[in-house]
Amino acid sequence: MSLNEPQTKCKSAGQGALTFDEGPTPYTLAVLDALKKENIKATFHVITEFLQDKRIMASLRRAVDDGHLIGLRLRPNINPLKVSEKELIRSINNDRKILENIVGYRPKFIRLPYKHFNNKTLEIIESLGMEVTQHSVDSFDYSMDFNDMPSPNSIYDRFEDQIKNMDSKKDSFISVQRDLTRATAMATEKIVALLKTKQFKLCLDIVQEGYKVENQSTNESLEPSEKATDSPMKEQESKKSSDQKSNSKDDETMFSNPSSSSKLNIAGYVIPLAIIIALTL
Repeated sequence: MSLNEPQTKCKSAGQGALTFDEGPTPYTLAVLDALKKENIKATFHVITEFLQDKRIMASLRRAVDDGHLIGLRLRPNINPLKVSEKELIRSINNDRKILENIVGYRPKFIRLPYKHFNNKTLEIIESLGMEVTQHSVDSFDYSMDFNDMPSPNSIYDRFEDQIKNMDSKKDSFISVQRDLTRATAMATEKIVALLKTKQFKLCLDIVQEGYKVENQSTNESLEPSEKATDSPMKEQESKKSSDQKSNSKDDETMFSNPSSSSKLNIAGYVIPLAIIIALTL
């Protein structure tokens, strides 16, 4: 089977796509706030193992409610070049089902570890009815050292350096950021403003050229299904005590404020991030 390389640009000149990987995290809501302020839609490639935290789950549901597209990010411990075909398929199908039960549709698009795939990997994923996308603009908003994460200004500068010579009359791009840090959230609004000055039309990745959920229109695909209520995670939530429910509003308020993020336990993200970055080296 002859396969094309993963899509790295929008198919039409003048289009740009913002995508976010490695989330949701305690900073995703701040990213969503920035996008909503600018009335911009993005694609979020989700790591499902993070969704065990109800506050993280809330950010995913907020992304769906705001009209963003949800894709899948392969789990950090799955290297497509090292696991068996059976294991790769099982991991993808399990994660797609988790997301389908939450967002109301089965994600069609998947983001893989950078350069850690081959034609066989693409063939397997295509056989599952999915499509791999990568990026042509990287914000480099990550670091192996959590004490030395990039600043909002450095993220913006790197982004600007990659698009400064682009011409919206003939160029297009797919960018990637990682909603893992406060700096990413703080840089997002400024990045959107930059892209607008370059006169790029920001779209849901390549949605206008076929980046859609199968058998659904774009608008329908972004609406959560009322029938998608059988998620194991949702069943667990339904068993929460009334005291926990009464505290959920306070939790969500704290969670939506990046300045309060120190109250949250984000240690669980350190190891997954280290694995993610190690796979890209």
